[in-house]
Amino acid sequence: MAAEWYYSKNEQTFGPLSSSELRKMAEIGGISENDMIWKEGMTNWKPAKEIKGLFPIVKIPESNSDIKSQQSTISRKNTGRPSQIGVESEKINIASIINKRTKSPQNNSDDDFPDADPLKTNGLDQKSGGALSEELRKRKEQARETFNLYRLFWSRVLKSDFQIIHATQSEIEKLESSSNPVDSPLAQDYASWRRSLLMICILVLGITLVFTGYDVFTETFNSLKHPVIRLQAFSLFAFQIISFFLCIIAARNWATIKISRTYTRLAWVIQFAGPFILFFTPLSLFVSNQLVLISLGFSSIVTLAPKIFGLFPGLIRCSLSIKTLLPESSVPGWLSIVIAPIYILFLCVGAIVAIQTSFLILGIGLLLIGIGTLMVLLNFKNLLKPSGQAEASQSVTGIKRLQSIFQLAGIGLIGFQVFRNANIDREFLNNVFLFVFSFIGNVTLLTVAMSDFMLGMIREGQIQSDEFFKSNLAPDYQARLDQLAACGLTDLDSGEGNIAEKIRAKSMEFAKKTATSAGWTKNTDDPGSGSKEINDFM
Repeated sequence: MAAEWYYSKNEQTFGPLSSSELRKMAEIGGISENDMIWKEGMTNWKPAKEIKGLFPIVKIPESNSDIKSQQSTISRKNTGRPSQIGVESEKINIASIINKRTKSPQNNSDDDFPDADPLKTNGLDQKSGGALSEELRKRKEQARETFNLYRLFWSRVLKSDFQIIHATQSEIEKLESSSNPVDSPLAQDYASWRRSLLMICILVLGITLVFTGYDVFTETFNSLKHPVIRLQAFSLFAFQIISFFLCIIAARNWATIKISRTYTRLAWVIQFAGPFILFFTPLSLFVSNQLVLISLGFSSIVTLAPKIFGLFPGLIRCSLSIKTLLPESSVPGWLSIVIAPIYILFLCVGAIVAIQTSFLILGIGLLLIGIGTLMVLLNFKNLLKPSGQAEASQSVTGIKRLQSIFQLAGIGLIGFQVFRNANIDREFLNNVFLFVFSFIGNVTLLTVAMSDFMLGMIREGQIQSDEFFKSNLAPDYQARLDQLAACGLTDLDSGEGNIAEKIRAKSMEFAKKTATSAGWTKNTDDPGSGSKEINDFM
């Protein structure tokens, strides 16, 4: 516990103060050398000049107004403590304070100032020391503000729910004062969400550049490597650098949405399409060594895999986010329902390959990720129907929770399999981290770019639909739909929805029974209260 000091001045006692506060008072002249000082553990009050390290060698004169300001500041810091600093503070009973020394540890000597700065007591320049301390304080404050800001960004990225995402006051002021002012609260919330995704994307892509830089260093500057391999590594690095700086430009102009959208799309196109264009080049025209070609092929898989893997989750995450922004629209739900089966099929193929090659745990991990994606299909009715924002938010939150359970379990099994069977060395770890951060970066960047595109697509679709139903083509179109509907050909499902609902109901029942038997619920005797937590979760 920090020492608490008291000082007596003009027949009044002030305190308690920390060591740094007491030293500051001495520096500005608030305490003179003949004022009496005491803290718990000292046998008697002593003149301030006898406290080692309290006074600097060279005093900096301060005005009386500064002294009063400093006393007021320290008083505010000590609000709520038994004795506060100030002219109006009550006089402390010195005898009662001294009597408490029997209950206090006697670790400190009577005349030693524990927090004394050795630089100050050795006679070094006090003014430069004070400036350094102020600079360190400012840097700590800036670091704290940056940490809190990025914590807000991460929260927005993880939740991506416009029922709970709102722009801060500083963001609102920035948007309203931009070259193209944004006054709508909904648009301000979306713009602040875009900003968060772009900032996280910059952070992740910056980390990716570090691991890619390792590959560039080991490949480009290694004379034993084939020139084509070295050129390929450098080209991939160049694509990532360009995409990274385009993201920075997009984030710097986040309040000018039109400019930010343009640079975001360019960043994603270069990040995604650039490597594909590079690997479409038939390198066999320039390389005859089969081992080199195999190495180039393996490099292409390592580079393109996180981009392909990140494509489907990015589109699904984008559609779920937009559903909470425009809950009345069915377009985001349709995108999820179209993409989810393709992603599940993609994962199933990978799981089959893993299982047939004796990597059972890897295969199960891929299947669990696929089951997490299946939660989107099982809740297709909630995603397609028009709803209010609160209802859409509740549906999307439930889907994301179920997804997270299966996907985290799947990722854990995949990681276990990889580290169990791989030959772990520096190059292997670099490739693992490169894959992970590249995957996160691609998903985040695609989410921003596709969300912008989807909003435009929804708006354009609405305009075209309004124009179509005012044209002379609408009656014929309606008649054709009626003819097909009469035969049942336009039904959305032929019983699959009922099957999915039964599966979900059985899963709920099994989860409730498991929770009750395991004692996870608050009241197992009351079925209603016993399953409340499960109902809230599901």
